[in-house]
Amino acid sequence: MRAAAKVTAAWLLACLVLLPGFALTGLAGEPDPARRVPPLRFNVPSPKWSPDLFDMANILRRQWEELGLEVKVEGFPMFTQWIARTGAAPHNWEAAMSTFLPREDRIDPDALLYSLFHSTYTRPGGRNVAGYQSERYDRVIEAQQRETDLKKRQALVHQAQEILAQELPAITLPLGQVGTYYNHTRWKDLIDMPGRGQFNMWSLVNAKALTRDRTLRVGHRVSFASLNPLTTLAPLDAQDMMRFWFDTLVRVGPDLEPKPWAAESWTMDNPTTITVKLRPGMKWHDGKPVTARDVKFTYEAFRDWKIVLYSAYLRPIKSVEAVDDLTVRFHLNSPYPAIFVTSFQTINLLPQHIWAGITERHKVKHPGDIADAPEIFIGSAPLKLVRWRRNEDLILEKFDDHWAWKANPGPTLQRVVNIFYETMEARHTALKTGAADVHWGSWPTTTHVEDASTVRHLTVSMAPNYGAAVVFFNLRRAPMNDLALRRALGSTVDQDTMLKAILGGKGTKAFSPMSPALKTWSNPKVTRQFDMAKARQILKEAGYEWDSQGKLYSPARR
Repeated sequence: MRAAAKVTAAWLLACLVLLPGFALTGLAGEPDPARRVPPLRFNVPSPKWSPDLFDMANILRRQWEELGLEVKVEGFPMFTQWIARTGAAPHNWEAAMSTFLPREDRIDPDALLYSLFHSTYTRPGGRNVAGYQSERYDRVIEAQQRETDLKKRQALVHQAQEILAQELPAITLPLGQVGTYYNHTRWKDLIDMPGRGQFNMWSLVNAKALTRDRTLRVGHRVSFASLNPLTTLAPLDAQDMMRFWFDTLVRVGPDLEPKPWAAESWTMDNPTTITVKLRPGMKWHDGKPVTARDVKFTYEAFRDWKIVLYSAYLRPIKSVEAVDDLTVRFHLNSPYPAIFVTSFQTINLLPQHIWAGITERHKVKHPGDIADAPEIFIGSAPLKLVRWRRNEDLILEKFDDHWAWKANPGPTLQRVVNIFYETMEARHTALKTGAADVHWGSWPTTTHVEDASTVRHLTVSMAPNYGAAVVFFNLRRAPMNDLALRRALGSTVDQDTMLKAILGGKGTKAFSPMSPALKTWSNPKVTRQFDMAKARQILKEAGYEWDSQGKLYSPARR
């Protein structure tokens, strides 16, 4: 009988093993191994790109591991490499961290809230890397884009942030103050642009040399793959750099208000029509005059060649009309109050006599495919590009015919030499030793700023950060398409520790992509507490389980 009982038990066990979803560990009350939450692939800035964000990523990794998740962190030294992996198919990642620097167009909520989360930007080349698609969110963010009443627009922007807080396609991290420094023994009258530091156009046309050497040396953190204004691949750093030799209609001033630039003035004829008057006497760097036809050509070229980076800023524009040599009229599809700090401030003006027919001359399908032809660098800004050696330097020279120099006489700069440094530490050393006068690109770490304050020839300034630091979740597939898991991870962000241990206490908590520094737009009601117990409770209520080793398992199918 005992032998028969053993045979029967063995037969029953064999049958159970063959049942779908059964595992031997199930006999001991353990969850089915097939339900184990797979490792989370976490794409983050490496220490070469941003030491501070890399440290924040590791704090998050430890919190997520405490929840029972396995996390595989992969660091990327540059944004271009990060976006190539994160923003393109097959999207083999679960979480991805990036920073969005405080660029001028980002003082308006349309810049980040639209391009990072509107469903149209899930397509290749778009910035909606999370793959977030929400009809409710799209309706609200489109409505704010058209709303001209400030109070009503503010309410819509606040509502958009509340939707993001509920649906959590991403979580945000604390923002450190923007610390910058420059050599005050070689230059004076540099203008500190909030979020930009001293290397900005207002500063360059105003700066006065204190020595006979009138060459400003700029320490850069990154080089550029392309400086073609119509490339579909150039990151925003490259587009920003190009604005030193390409003019725009408007530039945001040090007070973060739009100022006339290539546009001498403008009038709102009605809510959907804007008439722009160009400054008389402007010239391209080859000596030909800048006209309204160039402006019309530029906006149509960016639209027709589908430059994805600016499609959000071009979509509201129905047509552009060259009324006469110095008058341009913009016809909008609907009211677009952000146009002055988005479209007018970011679209680099191109000379029609160079870019018309350029694909035929160079035998390419897209004008952005042209790499180094000297003609593509001809702009109309106060500086002109005279040399670019990849990964080494980029040299600009003063364009004397520009109106901005005539408004600022004196010992102004003659040349700007941009030097590329492999690491932030190397760039910091260059400023300490006097090899560089100012810096640009990724901001210094808290440690570097503190060290710079002890160097006698450096002046340090601090400014609020109106950018964003974001962790996106890949909503295209499991496990991040589960809101419960995203909500749980939202409770694991220890902003207090990040602020104190990494940012030296100099910064602010941020709970949405709208920085608290943008008081008009940031929604103070959107908050989230660090609470690991709550994170576990959210998972438990959603049906998640843990095994005896503390590893996390997805809910069983019901």
